[in-house]
Amino acid sequence: MDDLKRYSRREILKRGAGALSALSFAGSFPSGHSPEDLVVVRLSGGNDALNTVVPLLCGEYKRHRQSISISESELIELTEEYGLHPALTETASIYRNGDLAFLLGVGFPADTETSSHELADYFWKTGDLKADGFLTEENPEFFLNCRYLQLDGFDTHSNQVSKQEKALKELDRLISREYSSKKTIFVYSEFGRSLSENEEGGTDHGLAGLAMLIGGKVRGGIYGEYRFEGDNLAAVLEPSIIYDAIENRDRAKDNLYFS
Repeated sequence: MDDLKRYSRREILKRGAGALSALSFAGSFPSGHSPEDLVVVRLSGGNDALNTVVPLLCGEYKRHRQSISISESELIELTEEYGLHPALTETASIYRNGDLAFLLGVGFPADTETSSHELADYFWKTGDLKADGFLTEENPEFFLNCRYLQLDGFDTHSNQVSKQEKALKELDRLISREYSSKKTIFVYSEFGRSLSENEEGGTDHGLAGLAMLIGGKVRGGIYGEYRFEGDNLAAVLEPSIIYDAIENRDRAKDNLYFS
């Protein structure tokens, strides 16, 4: 923990820029693809997974979120176990079409926990966890070979209900605009948020969160699970698994998320 938090914002950005600049677009993208084929969207601030894809059968959800939980009657039905935030109407249509996968519990091991947005996003973009690491050389290449977009407004320490609704409406419009049978959209956030609401009607920085894969080749559905470790979601799906699936999306055999 101390080792992870010692970096300044300038050091983090310098390290990240160095890793990314070490690679180029030329010759590294799979044959037949261009950066336009993959759109990566960062929900900047740490999106609250539990109020995006809501666990309907989880008693802890309502018990710890008495003022910010979303009632079942307001949600868009996904399955008997999960409902979708009402702001995501177009996203729900794509899910029903079978072209969207929700990935629950996506994140890094608990010993990499950091409250720094920059450092958490550096983990995502480079895989350099200051531990065993994963795909350290491959991740920068992954993020170079795409069109990268960022949506702000997801750092909901206060007034989460209204702030997240506004931010998710923007996401819904973006997904609807970018959605194509020939394109893959990957949506992630640097970390998740706490299970418990705080005194300001919001949630604080947490561990694992939610990611999405969208496109005509995606095997639609809900993958992973919400599992709690204290006041946080546990990481049950590693980003490296998602990256590998995206890189190999034209080779559908044994690819969990693409057909």
